[in-house]
Amino acid sequence: MREFLNKDDAQKMTTFVYLEKKDGNTATFKELSTRFSFSTYLVKNLLENLQNDLEYFELDQYFQLEIRDKDVALTSNGKLDS
Repeated sequence: MREFLNKDDAQKMTTFVYLEKKDGNTATFKELSTRFSFSTYLVKNLLENLQNDLEYFELDQYFQLEIRDKDVALTSNGKLDS
């Protein structure tokens, strides 16, 4: 599936899936940067774009990203099985 996405969308999807499967659904920017070989700037930008996509596609009623100073948390209301 990822081969059909552009690079930015593939990075957002990879990050979302990582957060969704990770215990606690939380990761530091440094952890994401190291895990995916992204710069910290790219991680922050990617997360902001992912958050905007969730709002644009009206998925923010199911998933929320809480972008904090040094980490990000993904929460789900459990109404949608991903």
